[in-house]
Order: sequence, then C-alpha cells, then structure tokens
Amino acid sequence: MRAAQFKQTGGGTGFFKKMLGGASSSPLVAKAQMTMRKNPLEAIQIAEQILNTDPQSSAAHKILAEAALAADLPRTSCFSYEILLKNSPRDFNLSMDYSKALAKAGQIPKAESILTELFRLYPNKGEINQALKDLSARNTMDEGGYEALADGTGSYRDILKDKGQAEALEQENRQVKSEDVAERLIREYEERLPKEPKNLKLLRTLAELYAQKKEFDRAIEYGEKIRSSEGGTDPSLDRLIADITIKKHNHLLSLLDPAAPISPSKAPA
Repeated sequence: MRAAQFKQTGGGTGFFKKMLGGASSSPLVAKAQMTMRKNPLEAIQIAEQILNTDPQSSAAHKILAEAALAADLPRTSCFSYEILLKNSPRDFNLSMDYSKALAKAGQIPKAESILTELFRLYPNKGEINQALKDLSARNTMDEGGYEALADGTGSYRDILKDKGQAEALEQENRQVKSEDVAERLIREYEERLPKEPKNLKLLRTLAELYAQKKEFDRAIEYGEKIRSSEGGTDPSLDRLIADITIKKHNHLLSLLDPAAPISPSKAPA
C-alpha cells in the first residue's frame, strides 16, 4: 500500500509538494487526533487518507502507529514506526514506542534488542529499565501460557505447576535493575571478543559498561587495550580514560567517612 501511495504521488519530495500536502492535510490530522481515543479504526482511515496524498507525512504515520496499536493491529503500527525512525533514527520516544509495538506484535527479541541499545546510549533513563522489566514479564507470560489465562481459556492449575513458579514471576515483575542489564551486555560482548579482537567499538562499550558498574580498573584496562591497538591515536580515547580515572577518584572519595578522626600524622599544624 505504501509503495502504491509513493508511486501515485511521485514520491512527494518537492518542496512545493510538501508545503501543499502539509497545508491540505492539517484539518485531517487534527480530526484524526481528536478521533483516535474514541475510535482508533476511524483514525486509521483518516491517516490513510492523508498518506494517499502525502505518503511521507510524519504526522499521519504517527497517528497511524498509535491508532493501530490501540486497535490491536501491532504489525501495522510497527510498519509506521519503522518509517518514522528511518527519518528520525535518534528519536528516543519513537524508539521506545516502537519497542512497545514490537512486543505487542510478539517480536520480543527485536524489542529487547532496541531497548538494550537504548540502555547503552541512555543508562540513566529509568523508563528503559521499566520497559525491559515489562518485556521480561510479557515474555514469561507468553511462554508460560498466561495469555490464555487472561483470555479465560486457561486456568491457574494448568499454568502454575508449583508455588515457586508463581513466586518467581512475581519477583521478576517486581525488579529488573540496570545492573542486571549491564551484566548481560558485558557477558554478551566479552563472548564476542575472541571472534572480534579488533572491534574497537566493542572494547570501548565494555570500558563504558564497567565504568557504569564502578569497576573502574576493568574499564581502564579495556581503554588501554584500545590505546595499544591500531586505533589508539583517537583523541577521544584519552578523554574516555581520563573521565574514567576521575570517576574512580570521585568514587573513592565518596567512600571516605567524613566523621572519621584524622590521624596525628595528617592532622593540621
């Protein structure tokens, strides 16, 4: 359908076509946005109407992605998110929404891959950890048959073989920590190292992950491995090692007890 829309409009790449298409579709965009909550299927139809004349309309694709997800059409939603991310590959919110659509479409590994990469780029954003937690719980439900229970076609006796399984699920729902994700990434990347010993990006990522875990000596070790390689002339590498060293010293200072008595040899005169 999208290919036909592009062919019909000649791609719509000209500036005048974009301006004309945007101006003519504005009322329809507003109408679709107002309709989406009450009737997502109608919002989808309006979005398609916009895309027939302006197949590159980001507003229409966003409406289509959100409305399709609300209408339980996750594959359609994923397709629109892919188009949006092609135009804005570094958009954090779009990537998060795309991972949700993938999860609903049953593409758990792909959703996890996107969230894992987001975590690498934004380790301090708590919503990524929450999304990974939700994804893990969803995967457990899918594998254990909990969806059937939600639909009324299964029973707890069929699904929960013992009390321990129920407690494990509850525990998994309750906590997924950023450290767990970092550990998983480190294991994955270190397993790749023997096959990719010259992969400097891999070494740099490991240095950053170990620094995040406050294992600064290991982080510096990986930084020095890069320095001793062919790519060791990168000036950003010196900054990375310096930053890790500063973080190490700051961390050690934070561990000092300010209330501890000063030894006589270090007491001020």
